[in-house]
Amino acid sequence: MKRLLLVVAGLGACLGGCAEGMYDPEYPRSRVVFDEGLLGRWTPVKHDGDPPPIVEVERRDVPVTEGLLRPKQERAKGETPPAGEEAAPAYRVEIAGAQGGEPFKMHGYLIEAGGTRFAGMQVTLSQLSRGAGHPFSIPTHVLCKIERDGDLVRFWVPKVLIAWAPDLVMLDAPEGPPPPIDLDRVGDDVGLTLSIERLVAFCAAHADDPRLYGEAVEFKRAPTQPTEAPR
Repeated sequence: MKRLLLVVAGLGACLGGCAEGMYDPEYPRSRVVFDEGLLGRWTPVKHDGDPPPIVEVERRDVPVTEGLLRPKQERAKGETPPAGEEAAPAYRVEIAGAQGGEPFKMHGYLIEAGGTRFAGMQVTLSQLSRGAGHPFSIPTHVLCKIERDGDLVRFWVPKVLIAWAPDLVMLDAPEGPPPPIDLDRVGDDVGLTLSIERLVAFCAAHADDPRLYGEAVEFKRAPTQPTEAPR
């Protein structure tokens, strides 16, 4: 079930207010793409338990300055940005039924590198405050491979969690050039890097490496949530 939670979290991969995005990476605008077909409600084709998790994916717009996304400057949901403000489309996701209780909330970014699309998974600040569980108990950012074919989405969760995290050093040397990332050395731990571009380049270079990305998990459209009849 933990692996499934990682998968569905990344699908939205993908909340209003500056505070919610304060730990999100500042992607170059040139990296970010948008697929409107990912919006809506999704559920895994295969799942454990009943009922299955439901993933609700919405669009969010992230301010852009000097060619970089600035999630810390993101406005609250529903707030109108000033005229002329440049923004890049991204995603917000709520996962119901994955942990019980309140929906699990994340931000998502769809990026393209080396001909492969990745969903960037980022837990929100409010979710962190409620408790997010490993590996999101700290604000890590993980890249999963993603493909959409109509109403079917294929999603590859990293078997080895190579992640970006702000203000932390594990894989990177504190001074000088960073050492090479060794998938075999990382093992079952979470390997962290300070550079979001380094994470993107590494995942793109290993997009077809079975040590990093194994079997895909598939998602299908979930039924539309019924609306209440007027009383």
